[in-house]
Order: sequence, then C-alpha cells, then structure tokens
Amino acid sequence: VLKKDGILVLTTPNKLWYFSIWLANTLKLRPYQGLENWISWNQMKKNLNKIGFSIEKMSGIHLLPFIHPIIYPVLDYFHRYSRTYLGKIMINMAVKCKKI
Repeated sequence: VLKKDGILVLTTPNKLWYFSIWLANTLKLRPYQGLENWISWNQMKKNLNKIGFSIEKMSGIHLLPFIHPIIYPVLDYFHRYSRTYLGKIMINMAVKCKKI
C-alpha cells in the first residue's frame, strides 16, 4: 500500500536474459532457489503506468551475466548508458516511480 505521491523503488530481472538463468539452473551452476519475476523493460513501464505510477527514473543494471573484478571497468563504462537504449538489454532493471 502506497499513498499518493509515495515513492516506489523496484528491481527485477530482465526477461530478455531468462535463457541464461535457465541454463545456469539446468547445469546446477546457480544455487539460488527463490522466486523471481521475469518481465521485459516495456512491460514494466506499461504495468506501472497502468496501476497508477509515474516513472521518474528507469535504468538497467549489468550488461554481462558473469561478474568478475577484471571486467568492472567495462561494466562501469556501459552503466553510463543504462538509462538509454542499453538499459533495455541489461540483465536487471531498476525503477523509481511515484504513486499518482
């Protein structure tokens, strides 16, 4: 429950990357066993607008599926573009929105 003008901050995996998690789970490379909601970038925006939220900021997180310190500079570089076209293809999505 969120009152008018309340702020919601949400992160979720990007549906575009579901295949990589399915493969990691199938090969038993990923110990995670929780519940995850897989939704696309455009569907996230559509759903939030439909239920009465105004999106203030939306961005992607992590361009590559495997994170290792050696690639941090590459990830940092691409995070500059996480609110533009690259955000739509990043592994996770983050959104900040306001209840209207």
